[in-house]
Amino acid sequence: MTIALNASFSELDAVNEMLLAIRERPVASLDAIDVLSEAGQALDLLRKESLALQARGKYFNTSIETLDQDVSNTLPLAVNVISVRSTDQTKNYMAYEGYLYDATNNTSTFTSSVELEIVRFMDFDSIPIEYRFYIAAMAGRKFEQRMRGTPEANQFTQESIVQRRAICMALDSRQNRLNMLDSYRPGSIVDTRNNPFTGLVK
Repeated sequence: MTIALNASFSELDAVNEMLLAIRERPVASLDAIDVLSEAGQALDLLRKESLALQARGKYFNTSIETLDQDVSNTLPLAVNVISVRSTDQTKNYMAYEGYLYDATNNTSTFTSSVELEIVRFMDFDSIPIEYRFYIAAMAGRKFEQRMRGTPEANQFTQESIVQRRAICMALDSRQNRLNMLDSYRPGSIVDTRNNPFTGLVK
């Protein structure tokens, strides 16, 4: 399916593209929609596809951060944190019930700050537009198949998904090259703590 390139391609736009694929009328808003309606099911699929992709850790939602313990010597994590990994490879940390957990020592209390690689779930409208189109195509294909009750998808074809994935891979490669160039600059830090997308979540 050809989706018009639009810099303001939003979550609402993506849901409406999915609805049009099954010849349903678009909706004016995603607020208070029935979760069992076609729009509700489209939104659910879109967000699940977004989470599945972002959980892999992409350049736009991964950052190196130093966390400080609170008054209880625990390290609370933001609600949008998907996963964490210590920058110290001798440490085995994980996210557990909203806090950082030391799986090696079986404790959630810490005596000092911890540097982590953090993968966050970002709002659909905040991620790079190339990824928005890709996620919408993947979710749209599943939605069309579900609603039509057939493995075929006339609007969101496998070819269109492959094309969109290739665009995202090229974007990733470009970002990796930029990071490699940064690593040769004096005083540079190769991580995403200055990433303009980091933290842009609901």
